[in-house]
Amino acid sequence: MPTTSTKTGVLWVSLGDGGKLSASFVPETTQPRALALNLALLGNDLEADVKRVENSGRKLRHEFVVLTLSRFDMTKESDRWTASFDLPKSSGADKPTALAAWITQNATPIQATGGWLRP
Repeated sequence: MPTTSTKTGVLWVSLGDGGKLSASFVPETTQPRALALNLALLGNDLEADVKRVENSGRKLRHEFVVLTLSRFDMTKESDRWTASFDLPKSSGADKPTALAAWITQNATPIQATGGWLRP
């Protein structure tokens, strides 16, 4: 099946002092009417003690577990869309965490980025 590639634009997400996240999206060509920024804070190197069923007594390890999932409406500023917010708090702050961020237009994902927050 043939695939097509459409340039949508550039998404930046940065973490500032005090846990303030800022996002900026510059569309490539079209100017969308409304955009939403979706964020998933991901926990890694997590463990769970299993108390029942076939894994009873075992300790299971988990990677890239969604700790929080948030959605923010973005604001249009000139040629770009922006959003600012506080980093969601999570338990296990001493563990490695990552962030996945994606832009949606009418609930359809159009651009994504992510990275480590605490390696």
